[in-house]
Amino acid sequence: MPVHVFATQNTEYHLRGALCVAMRDRRSGEWITEHDALGAEVTCMLARIGGQWRRHALSVRIGSVLWFERVQVTTSSIRVIRAATEHETAQYPLLGSVTMVDPPRLPPAREDQTGRQSVESVFTTVDPAWLETVQ
Repeated sequence: MPVHVFATQNTEYHLRGALCVAMRDRRSGEWITEHDALGAEVTCMLARIGGQWRRHALSVRIGSVLWFERVQVTTSSIRVIRAATEHETAQYPLLGSVTMVDPPRLPPAREDQTGRQSVESVFTTVDPAWLETVQ
């Protein structure tokens, strides 16, 4: 699935579908590695029409804002929408050679009676087809 860049005045939001897979500061060019929107899905876009905010589906509408409802993040107005370059996607912040937000989220670790985390709750199997899309 291609990645699209939705850029505000200060930040680029790199979206694969509706999922935010990377963010970059537009002034410094540095990748942002800690932000609530990373790994969150865009619920919808909001546009101001006649003094009221109206919801609409994720689209290439300049001037609207992205709304990440689950993490309660709203961006400023979108100024540019474009496809991400291969060079950009290759630079996404890495953690153990896998992008930080691409792996499926693991459930919180459970502790056994001794207070140690059980191995079964920490590790999970990864679908090989998914792994090929990451490499």
